[in-house]
Amino acid sequence: MSESGSQPRTRRSTKRALSVALTAAAGAALIATGTVPASAVNGNHYLALRTPTNVKSVYVTGQALVTWRNGNETGSFTGSVTACYMYIDGKNNGDWAKHGTKMRIYVNEAPGRQGFGTNDQFSTANFVDNTKLTLVPFTSVNCTNGGLRRQTATVPTDGLTYFWKDMR
Repeated sequence: MSESGSQPRTRRSTKRALSVALTAAAGAALIATGTVPASAVNGNHYLALRTPTNVKSVYVTGQALVTWRNGNETGSFTGSVTACYMYIDGKNNGDWAKHGTKMRIYVNEAPGRQGFGTNDQFSTANFVDNTKLTLVPFTSVNCTNGGLRRQTATVPTDGLTYFWKDMR
């Protein structure tokens, strides 16, 4: 025992103490820089994907809150959905992509046609926390040809805005 009456530190307890200190410092740095992730949207998550570069679209099924626009018509609903996440212009560099930046979403249950034109359907999907998603990557830009290995995932309940799914 040490002079203070406590047990001497072992290699494991020293590593644990260092790990806790580093985690706390990283959390403080995130707060100081204002990069703390936003809260989830009413217990739902947007989907962010990372896929191999040969993937041009991903077909996703699950429970979601969907908002959509088709020309001047708009709407929203919650339920079981099937959606095609399409890389804009089929460009996939293998990095993270999400709706509005590198991808566009077409939800089959919402009105309108699939595509990238101004009169084509424009949708968002917030997947319900703690529900199962099925994801099928495709080599085609519209979720129709070249289906690859299907994956499943459960939407986390972590309070974050995005569910980051790495499909590589």
